[in-house]
Amino acid sequence: DRDLLLASKQMGLFWKLFVENTLNEAVAKEVSPVRGGNVFLSGYCKMDSFKDVEKETNSRKRIVIAPHHSVDGGYNDFMSMSNFYKYADLFLNLPKMYPQIDFVFRPHPALFLLLKNENFWGEKKVNDYISAMKGNPNVVYSTQGDYFDEFVKSDGIIQDCGSFLVEYFYTKKPQCYLLKQQDDIEKKFMAFGKKCLENCYIAYSEKEILRFLDDVIVCGNDPMRKQREDFADKVVMLNYPKASAKIIDLLSRELGGEDEAVYSRSDGN
Repeated sequence: DRDLLLASKQMGLFWKLFVENTLNEAVAKEVSPVRGGNVFLSGYCKMDSFKDVEKETNSRKRIVIAPHHSVDGGYNDFMSMSNFYKYADLFLNLPKMYPQIDFVFRPHPALFLLLKNENFWGEKKVNDYISAMKGNPNVVYSTQGDYFDEFVKSDGIIQDCGSFLVEYFYTKKPQCYLLKQQDDIEKKFMAFGKKCLENCYIAYSEKEILRFLDDVIVCGNDPMRKQREDFADKVVMLNYPKASAKIIDLLSRELGGEDEAVYSRSDGN
């Protein structure tokens, strides 16, 4: 389509393109006018620091709820990934339905900024919703920039975001991904995204969200665990946690910069 054509033309303008995995590498080589001659398979450098987040053992289950901002009629609604309108009431009720679970409610930062506009929810309705969510004793309302700590300390996630779909695999824990309809997978996701979804629990309805919480989280019946962990290890977490070092090594070699030892970290990574 038009966007993919534009992106493919732009790919040829870059000196180097650092890609996260073999699936994205294949796409870059297919659509780039230079056939991937500028592509370097590095891994996802953003997640290197994830390994440094301190882990802890919780006596209670903890679930992240992360709704996206792309509601119908808003900016980026050409993707219309957000299911917040559909499940807003359910999200409010889940802490009451599962008092034995702690919830971290972490909306995309743009969601409520958009909904505060008068042609959407308006400021009062947004503020009332946030107050009601915070009123649950087993809910943390999260707006902080760094979410790695929340990922590490959680036992699962319910969400419809794009980057979180990939990044949560670094926890190797189960995620319930919200979709509007089956053909969204074909229409809105590229090859790597589709593979990610194959290793998630998909929910098209409130009933399927509750099944995820009841079966996978509460009862611990997680039939996708082995395939999810294998997918994370073999596809998603390529060169983890040394993707940044791979990039720096290449830049050092190609640009004839300082000795690589200058860039090495004390732990040898």
